[in-house]
Amino acid sequence: MVNDLGGLMEQLYDVVFFGLQPDKDSAKVAQAIATAFGIPLDKAEALLKQPSGALIKKNVPATTAEQFQTRLTNAGVKANYKPSASSATKLELVPMKEKETVSQCPACNKPVENDDNGERPLICPHCHIVFAKFEQNRQRYEEEKQIRERLERMQHIQSAEQERKRQQEEEETRKKNLEENIRKQLGLAKVINTPTGLISSATLLLFLGLGLGVVVSKLFLSEPQQLPPSDAAPALAAAGGLDLETLASTANQIAAAQTAAGAGADAGAGPESPASDASIAAAVADATAAADAENGAAPPDESPAAAQQLAQDATQTVTETPSAPPPLGISPAQDLEWDAYLLSQVQTSVAQDALAQATRLAVQINDIPMRYQAQIDIVLGYQRLGQRSAADALLNSTLQNIATTPSLMRRIELATDLVPQLVRANQPILAASALAAIDPWLNAIQAPGELAQAWARKAWAEAWLGFTQDSNISLQRAVATLSDPMSATARIQAMSQLAAALFQGDARADAENILAQARTLAEDIESPQARNEALASLARTWVQGGDLPRAVDMAQGLSAAQRDAVLLDVLQQQALGGQSFGLASVAEMIATPVAQARAYAMLGRTSADARIGEAHFQHAESISGRLKDEALMQVLLLGEIARYRSRVSGQADFTTAEARLQGLVDDPRQEQGWELLMLNAARARDLAAAQRYLAQIKTPRVAARARGELAQVQQALAAMPGGS
Repeated sequence: MVNDLGGLMEQLYDVVFFGLQPDKDSAKVAQAIATAFGIPLDKAEALLKQPSGALIKKNVPATTAEQFQTRLTNAGVKANYKPSASSATKLELVPMKEKETVSQCPACNKPVENDDNGERPLICPHCHIVFAKFEQNRQRYEEEKQIRERLERMQHIQSAEQERKRQQEEEETRKKNLEENIRKQLGLAKVINTPTGLISSATLLLFLGLGLGVVVSKLFLSEPQQLPPSDAAPALAAAGGLDLETLASTANQIAAAQTAAGAGADAGAGPESPASDASIAAAVADATAAADAENGAAPPDESPAAAQQLAQDATQTVTETPSAPPPLGISPAQDLEWDAYLLSQVQTSVAQDALAQATRLAVQINDIPMRYQAQIDIVLGYQRLGQRSAADALLNSTLQNIATTPSLMRRIELATDLVPQLVRANQPILAASALAAIDPWLNAIQAPGELAQAWARKAWAEAWLGFTQDSNISLQRAVATLSDPMSATARIQAMSQLAAALFQGDARADAENILAQARTLAEDIESPQARNEALASLARTWVQGGDLPRAVDMAQGLSAAQRDAVLLDVLQQQALGGQSFGLASVAEMIATPVAQARAYAMLGRTSADARIGEAHFQHAESISGRLKDEALMQVLLLGEIARYRSRVSGQADFTTAEARLQGLVDDPRQEQGWELLMLNAARARDLAAAQRYLAQIKTPRVAARARGELAQVQQALAAMPGGS
């Protein structure tokens, strides 16, 4: 339709956006705009991101322009309208937009006839609500809901802080009792505290005599000449505990092996020169400065040997860094929650003395550290039942499996990870056997960066066992190696291990100083990838030291994607480990919707308060709702949320995820969605739903893969307590 072609064309106007009104909240304004114009919230938010002066409506009559300005102003936006520059000179045939004749009441959902201008009346003729007041009340309800959720999260944080303090007190008591029990088993006198730490080996010689002093000081010290675990473990385990008589009977067997590794083997690094005589942090600074000075005089890239060493360090670092999980997915080999659930079922089976069943279930765990943790739980089960030969055999088998790992440093990490678990179970003899296994691997390491890490890792394990003097010696060796040429990334990883050992040895000030030095080194790394890797390593060390705020602060220096990945990993590890304090704040700092939704789902999964846990689940679902353009990822998240809920309630409900997936008609991604939903349902122990979803997959390759995944889950479920 054209307005009076024979006369003047009607003047048209442009509506112009000039930004938010002062003191207006953008989120509330976006919601008001969405309500006023009946548009999606994301479009309203996009409008607010327009620059000042942007045209948001062009070539409209004066009445329409005035209506637009009024609605925008009432919503909290600065807007105006001006004559369109093209309307007076350009005559076009423009189809008139049909006016909407019917609206829908938001309260009773009945149709409401609009006026001649297409505007909805002020009051619903059916339920008699005032539309403006109804929208105002709904907006107020949403605000109250947000405030309530925030206060509930604050309440959860306060409760978690009280729980953390209680756990800390219990942990201090446990450590004291553990140290006393270890010393009783080893036949040692009570600990004598000195200004520099525990009683030295030299003082111990005066109490027990020269021969026994050597045995006690060096029995579990990792030296190349020590008896191998396969020979030492059965004898030590059969003793049940080492008293003075047992030590005397074994002194002759060990003295000859220790003679070659006497005080002259490591001049200045023996028991008589504990690391506490000088600050470890100061020694690290000196070693690092010496390395920098040496590198300044002869840069590594000008020295063939040094360059070769740096290349070796860099290659090993890349090789040992776990690859990031795929953007989609839970895959059978990458699902921390599922592995943690399997581990809990292993522990239940062990508690019920069903050790054969626990063994079948342990091999289903894909996460390697968790699998070895499960095997140690079974070792402890045999030990509790008095079947010590079986316990020794399984421990030796576990260590032999670890020995097949290609990376020497990874072997040392996996073996020393067993030490805390055995110490907590009051099994210091078995823990010492696990520690002794790392000797040949440590001695075979050539790369200075890995060698420094290995000695620091050994010091950490020795601190767990209460071998303070031995731990100091290992720390000194690690510090000495830091002066050798190595990449900045390798040096920072070694310093992280040193700090972890010092945290465990209650030398917190030194640990914090070392981490501060390492952060300075990391921030000077030019390569973004290497810098991110170094900062991520330091963040995890702060977590290990029990300082979550500093870990989060360290992660802030990472790239956005890497930061969210590290924060999510830390949150999941802490939550599944029973450490919930501060994790809600960590979840709030995650910016990526997918990672944040997973974070809140994990908080719901591990929350001790069912009410707060359900609030976390609802928040995770709300975040997943933002992924409307990423349907497959939304299906994955909804499936994970349903699975996590099933751990709490015992019932799995995949209705929401299933409905979202059914909307992907003729979408090639739909079958992948059914596969993901099938795997989540199976791991929620809802096999009937899993079979239904499997039947939806028609592509032979995808169906075969899904059947294999389902069969593996069914095998694990059959090995669980109460499984069939």
